[in-house]
Amino acid sequence: MHTYGLTKKLDAVTGAQPSTWKEKALFRKNNQDWLKHSQAIVVRILEGLRDKNISQKLLAEKLGVSSQQVSEILKGKENFTVQTIT
Repeated sequence: MHTYGLTKKLDAVTGAQPSTWKEKALFRKNNQDWLKHSQAIVVRILEGLRDKNISQKLLAEKLGVSSQQVSEILKGKENFTVQTIT
């Protein structure tokens, strides 16, 4: 009975959703090469934005995409194509 109470409290604190850290780590390991390439592209884009004093919002307008999509791309959360960034 005591163990059940501790488990219930632990579930309340940590949440019922299982952690996905292992899947995320495996994904990064399996996709290491293209993730590094993608990171290099994002760094160049961010440097270009800074050098030209262009906001992510203005970049989104010029690309014809939402500012949320640009944000996700620059965070590495969304895959992008050459068509998207040209």
